[in-house]
Amino acid sequence: MMTARLVPDGDAMSNVVPLGDASEIAEGEMKAFAVEGAGRIAVYRVEGGWFATDDLCSHAVASLTEGWLEGHTVICPAHSGEFDVRSGKALCFPATRPIRTYPVWVEDGRLIADISAARTDPAASGAGRQSGEGHPNG
Repeated sequence: MMTARLVPDGDAMSNVVPLGDASEIAEGEMKAFAVEGAGRIAVYRVEGGWFATDDLCSHAVASLTEGWLEGHTVICPAHSGEFDVRSGKALCFPATRPIRTYPVWVEDGRLIADISAARTDPAASGAGRQSGEGHPNG
């Protein structure tokens, strides 16, 4: 896991942070990056797109990147709570609270995230189905 630091921007610190090389994350994979002052951010590469969320499950103290990624769904290794990486929405019990999402993009081969634009979609609260439905560990 890499640690990113806030980048000096004149007299202020920018909230746009370089995370690492985009080539480090293959299609259908994910990786966590520690961002000084913001905690761990998980970056996902799905169907040619880039997505970023908090790496910490909103239900259990567990790293989502130590779980599984199935399409746009990340599955927590602790209790199989599921989240949509596009919206942060909790998809099944025991996870009921969404996780924050961050804008992320590739610039000159480097992953860049804007941590000041983190958002939690209020419409993303509530689990839609029971844990384990269709999951190999369920």
